[in-house]
Amino acid sequence: VPHEPGWDLFYLLGLINSRLLNTYFSNRFTTISLTAAFLGELPIKRPKMSAEGNGVGAISELIFTLNGHLADNPADQTTRDPLMLAYWEQILNGLVYELYFPEELHAAGLRLFDLVAAAQLPDITKSSEKDRLTTLRKKFEDLYDIEHPLRAALFTVGNLEFVRIIEGKE
Repeated sequence: VPHEPGWDLFYLLGLINSRLLNTYFSNRFTTISLTAAFLGELPIKRPKMSAEGNGVGAISELIFTLNGHLADNPADQTTRDPLMLAYWEQILNGLVYELYFPEELHAAGLRLFDLVAAAQLPDITKSSEKDRLTTLRKKFEDLYDIEHPLRAALFTVGNLEFVRIIEGKE
């Protein structure tokens, strides 16, 4: 149950904001009211390994921090920042797909949690607020490189039939 001690709020935020659970919400409920009863009905998956919880939580925190910073400081935004935000969201969605459908992703040779761990995401809580945006932009450019294995894996995830159905691309 998500309100029990030990649940990371950024992990929960990442799940709730993922494409997978958004599709679930829209197919199951006509209105969404974030009450305890509603949250109790969500298919919240407890991470099996710390890497799962840490990966989803870390990406969720990056997205939350970026959105907050860019909303509070619109003059800091570049034309590339929307692409960066969309890419972090794509990574989050890929991790959530692996969390809920590990057999399907692993059968396709995809292990996104391993790739995210290998990418060594910056711990933005240890960066000064002034340096966070620069740090995240640099990491984005590294991960968005056409040759980066994470980008290739995300492309493959997006072509899996069940992902295409969830995302409304079928």
